[in-house]
Amino acid sequence: MEKIVKTLNLKILPRDLRAKDTRNLLTAIFSQWLPLSTSVLLTVIEKLPSPMQAQTERTNLILENQPRRDLIPKQLEQAMKACDSSDEAPVVAYVSKMVAVPEKELPRSKAQTLTAEEMRARAAEARRARLETSNIESVTQALGETTINEATAQNVEAEPEPEVEKEVLIGVARLYSGTVHVGQELHIYGPKYSPEHPDEYHEVVTITNLYLIMGRELIALDSVPAGNVFGINGLEGKILKNGTICSVNPGINLAGVQLGSAPIVRVALEPVWPADLPKLVEGLRLLNQADSCVQVLVQDSGEHVILTAGELHLERCLNDLRERFAKVEISASKPIVPFRETIVKAPDMIALKDTSTRRGTATITTPNGDVSVRIRTRPLPKAVTEYLLKHTESMKNFLLDRRTSAEEDLATERLTMEKTLTLAEFKKGLEEVLEAEGGEWKSIIDR
Repeated sequence: MEKIVKTLNLKILPRDLRAKDTRNLLTAIFSQWLPLSTSVLLTVIEKLPSPMQAQTERTNLILENQPRRDLIPKQLEQAMKACDSSDEAPVVAYVSKMVAVPEKELPRSKAQTLTAEEMRARAAEARRARLETSNIESVTQALGETTINEATAQNVEAEPEPEVEKEVLIGVARLYSGTVHVGQELHIYGPKYSPEHPDEYHEVVTITNLYLIMGRELIALDSVPAGNVFGINGLEGKILKNGTICSVNPGINLAGVQLGSAPIVRVALEPVWPADLPKLVEGLRLLNQADSCVQVLVQDSGEHVILTAGELHLERCLNDLRERFAKVEISASKPIVPFRETIVKAPDMIALKDTSTRRGTATITTPNGDVSVRIRTRPLPKAVTEYLLKHTESMKNFLLDRRTSAEEDLATERLTMEKTLTLAEFKKGLEEVLEAEGGEWKSIIDR
């Protein structure tokens, strides 16, 4: 081990080399030989493709599930694929989350470095102020008046009110095309936006500040070209958790992405002191915007509830509410986790003790014993799953176009022109697939 340490030119303490716990020794060696920060940075540089190459390969995957892709401008798609950063290219950016940052940590709020001349000028001004104060005190003493001194003493003794630390929401965004400038007016689209209805879930916002995110530090920028991840100010109240920024309308919806798993840990919150309820409500509003994995609900009874992804996530959310967003003492109920079933492969299932029953079957009997209901669940055949995945776009169009009967007839006519399935054709195709499976699936069609 000493030879390895010497060959790698590492500095390991002799007591660590003589320690009996080899795990700590290996941790010390690897932390110096391959530091985590250096390893991650080199992996990103060597393995991840550049934005120009990545967008050429992945733009089609991003756009294939967009609602009404045929209404998205072709110029916009081409600019995204080319990662075009020219001023003529349309601006397309995806805001993945909103981050709460103390206002004093913003670049414009930080103290500026003064030059030597500015420091001398401030010192001279302070000397003049002190000289004027001393002259007033001497005149007052000579005249035997204490009014000015008393007023001055009252001003000195008056304690300034503590300033409330304000939180500012900064959007973390990835720019796919175009160049964003400070003061530019852009369109914001919510997760439910569709190019078919360009006026819904759509707002216009003016960009107030742009930032380069360097860890916890923010560096002010005047403009950001395509291919960068950056911070953007001016979206508070316009975007809840995520959204799409675009310079054209109708645009594109990059925010209609579902989370991999929904938050399931439910907790009811209330302030320890009832007078702090408005602060808790404001803190929950900030938490809901700053954390994309949190859901904030208000029950019919007025109870405030948050849903988090797990116990550790819940603990972090409660700390943020107490220390940053609400800044009040909070009482939380015991976590409630609903039961969620899972999918297990057939070979991994435990054999049934009662061989007379079929797997996935449940029988429910009414209290009087007159009625029994038997339900059986089983996975869909592979052919049916493939059929549903193949016609995902048609099913989306059915949901988007189910309004009045006149609108539905018009939508069916339009879908036929676009070579997507009508509702009748979709049902007929699904019946043919189920009939081909035979057995129980054919009996479902007959019923």
